[in-house]
Parts: sequence; structure tokens; C-alpha cells
Amino acid sequence: MKIVFLDAKTIGDDIDLSGYDALGEVVKYGFSTPEEARERTKDADVIVLNKVVINEQSIGEAEHLKLVCVTATGTNNLDKEYLDQRGIAFKLQYFRAKRMVINNGGKCAFCAEK
Repeated sequence: MKIVFLDAKTIGDDIDLSGYDALGEVVKYGFSTPEEARERTKDADVIVLNKVVINEQSIGEAEHLKLVCVTATGTNNLDKEYLDQRGIAFKLQYFRAKRMVINNGGKCAFCAEK
């Protein structure tokens, strides 16, 4: 399973994301534009993001994508209709520090079992 963090710098440098490594290949980008996201998510099964806009333009080539994990307090950056049409689940995770890794990590593990 390939997990891609599109804007890991927005999560903070004080959070240990190494727990994701046990779930598969993990790629972390500090920041991503929607154009960069299109290329960066091509082979992703799961993407984790905060502020990147997710729509057909940004993930249209992500053929294996199963789950979008949002580390923000809202999902106004997601085209939910497009995600629903593609059968891609999305999960909002309001987090504090290491809690996000545990919560989102569990969702990624669930996705790997499917």
C-alpha cells in the first residue's frame, strides 16, 4: 500500500509519523499544489492532507486511491461528489499531536485489509 502525505508540513514537525511505515510505502511532501498532487497521487492508495484541494484535476489519475484522510477541521477542500462517484472514502480527523497518527493509521490499516 502506498500512502502519500501531500502537505505534511501543515501537520507540524513535532508529530512522529513513523507509525505509517508499518503499513506500506510512505511518501511525504512538505507542500503540494493541485498540479503537483495530480502527479504525486498517481500510484497512491491513501492520501493524507490538510489544505490541498482534492477534485478531479488533482487526483484524476489516481487509479488505486481508496481513502482520503483529512487532518483539518473541515472538508471544504474536498469535492465530495467526485469522491463518491469514484468510490473513494474520505475521513475527517480532527487531531491533537500524536492522536492523528493513531486514528488515521488505523483507517489506513483498515484500507489495507480490503
